Amino acid sequence: MAFGDAILIWNKFVLMKHMGTMLLTSKLSLLIGLLLFLSIGILATACTPGLLVPAPTSTLSPYLTPTRTPTRTPTSTRTPTPTRTSTFTPTVTPTPIPPRTFRTLPNDAVNVPPDIQQQERQIANTLGGEPGWDRTSDFMLGTVAVAIILPDCNGMVDACTENWTSDESPHIRNEIQNALNWWSQKAGESGASVTFSVVPNHPLIVQTGYEPIQRPGGGAGLCGEEGLWIDEVMANLGYNSYSGGNTYLLEVREYNNDLRAQYNTDWAFTIFVADSSNNPGGMFGYTTCGGTVDPFHLPAWAYLAGPHVGMNTVNNGYGNIFIDGVAAHEVGHIFGAPDEYPSGTCRPSDQVPNCNAQFGYLGFENQNCGPHDNSWSCGIDVDLSIMRLPEDYGTGVIASVLHQYTAGHVGWHDTDGDGLANPIDTTPSIVLTPASPDPTTDRTPLFTGSAEDIPFPSALPNPTPWRPDYPNETINEITSVQYRVNGGFWQQVRAEDGVFDEAVENYQFTPLLCTNGTYTIQARAINSVGHISNLVSDTITVNSSVACNRVYLPIALRSPEGTPPLPPPLAPPGGYPAPPSPPEGYP
Repeated sequence: MAFGDAILIWNKFVLMKHMGTMLLTSKLSLLIGLLLFLSIGILATACTPGLLVPAPTSTLSPYLTPTRTPTRTPTSTRTPTPTRTSTFTPTVTPTPIPPRTFRTLPNDAVNVPPDIQQQERQIANTLGGEPGWDRTSDFMLGTVAVAIILPDCNGMVDACTENWTSDESPHIRNEIQNALNWWSQKAGESGASVTFSVVPNHPLIVQTGYEPIQRPGGGAGLCGEEGLWIDEVMANLGYNSYSGGNTYLLEVREYNNDLRAQYNTDWAFTIFVADSSNNPGGMFGYTTCGGTVDPFHLPAWAYLAGPHVGMNTVNNGYGNIFIDGVAAHEVGHIFGAPDEYPSGTCRPSDQVPNCNAQFGYLGFENQNCGPHDNSWSCGIDVDLSIMRLPEDYGTGVIASVLHQYTAGHVGWHDTDGDGLANPIDTTPSIVLTPASPDPTTDRTPLFTGSAEDIPFPSALPNPTPWRPDYPNETINEITSVQYRVNGGFWQQVRAEDGVFDEAVENYQFTPLLCTNGTYTIQARAINSVGHISNLVSDTITVNSSVACNRVYLPIALRSPEGTPPLPPPLAPPGGYPAPPSPPEGYP
């Protein structure tokens, strides 16, 4: 080999080595970049709360955690004990969507039977205008706890045809969360505010001897058999103090009340989801009523004003990728909205359409009642409404709109345009009990009284066969009571029970009246939306030879005329310093 050839081979070797180094460096850089990208993605996923639809004016959390001391007393001391819980990442395979068809959820808005309504009223113990034990979802405002329960057949009674898998539970949770997000977003667009939160560790998979999807859906009023498996499910959760008939509804209502008390929410309801993976039609079982095949062959249903929703994973062929749309429709029923296609709450059988029938706390008419073929209609005809067709069928996306009548059904109407929906546009009232005796020798006479938030009146105080009654109620609270002497600074009053956080509060105060003479004492109350009550007053004459032991209110506890109440500050170590002597004659 010539020397020149050796040099050429050496140069090629060096060049190939250099290129190999560059290629190795490039591959390492690409690998490092890929790892960094995946790390950022994982971090973003870990920090994302699971919202599928933005909620501009509402705070939505996928799980509800107690953030303040409950003000309601739970009606039960039972601790729910789920059979199984699941935390797997959803990888469920979507069921195919059939060709475009108008699919409704027929006769799915049902009413609690009258005998159960009567028992609920007997159990209810309503304080002032607060929602009672039997009122767990009357208008869609404030805070809502949502329970999700997945009944699981164990073969003790029925032959099981379904079995929950590890990936189905989180998929259902995400779908239902998306439905709640949809309502929260619509609330923001309507100027309202509602916060839905799924309770911790839900969905719960709870055993029953029955196979729910094989049993007729709905309650006894629809010839349904939900009571068989719901009664067992609630007993397995520790709720079995009622027996006979339709009392399983009382168990669900009690469960909702305990959740509301535990997490200090305004409302609560439960969603039962039956597995129908092997039932492509997504319909609960048939039954016979009066010797004929029951027309109520239900895919899903909900009780107007609660306590629960019943549905399955396929829902009349909508498919498991559209559980959210069906759930959103049923949640509308939970808060009083009727169906807007021919059914019991729109046009029962061949009867005249119920265009003027009123629904919800505000009693709005059902003026979007009508069929998909537009053969007749009421005041408006919005086909793609959440309560008529809950999706743009074929897309699997909640593309429905919310018109003014449905908004009114769930309580989203602001008559006076002040930015507050009618049910929370309330004003408190206050009573001041005059001090006694009068005249008095006491320089610190005791004044007592009570404050109450007055509900916005319900439009439908009486029930009908197709909807419940709605008593007057408020979710607002008394947040402050103040008094002043002779038109001076407003001073904070302490609640008799230590904190202002209920619709009705008792209070007391002892003003310091250091000089003899006649004084005018005024008091007012403020509620949680900042509305101020009427002023109440009393005059009292002090004639005493006892020297005045002056104790001055820290300036931070005073509030000028017309300003919001100020919270009491924390006292510094050792207490507040002694104030300087005031001018002579200062009251």
